[in-house]
Amino acid sequence: MKKLLLLLILSIILIYIFDIFNLRTANIFNSIDENEKIIFKAKNEQYIVHVFTDVDCPYCVKFHSNMQRMNALGITVKYLAWPSQQLHPGVQRKMEKIWCAEDKFIAMHNYKTNRYLPSSPNCVNPVAEQRAIGDRLGVNGTPAIFFENVSLGIGYKHPKELLGFIQTYEQFPELLN
Repeated sequence: MKKLLLLLILSIILIYIFDIFNLRTANIFNSIDENEKIIFKAKNEQYIVHVFTDVDCPYCVKFHSNMQRMNALGITVKYLAWPSQQLHPGVQRKMEKIWCAEDKFIAMHNYKTNRYLPSSPNCVNPVAEQRAIGDRLGVNGTPAIFFENVSLGIGYKHPKELLGFIQTYEQFPELLN
């Protein structure tokens, strides 16, 4: 009986800890100004994912190559910067140029599809701050995909696989916590 009671108490504590983490994570995404994200909005938006990206990451490029499919499935993608200087020297500067471009949306798309970097002037940009946010959330690689307040993992996901993760979370949120 004591073991059962102890197990119940531990379960309640773990649920409470996960709820605090998830609430904190959701608040972090909500606290980031939408103008500091690069947003690829679905016309029939049903879901929103936040994706920490590194523009020189091959899996991020592959993820981006499926943007039309994701958008067609109702998934809006909101990019946040997570430059990995160790793997891709010079990527922080590239990402700053993209975030400083007159049209960040076009600059991101052009770099990920054609490796065209805009000649943007320096500006105050959120690249380093977003990297720090990703670090606080435990991001250690890209693309790092978050739906609502839950990490859907790191790495490329096919659009239908991503949709499956999202729908599973909606149906059974306790499975992904």
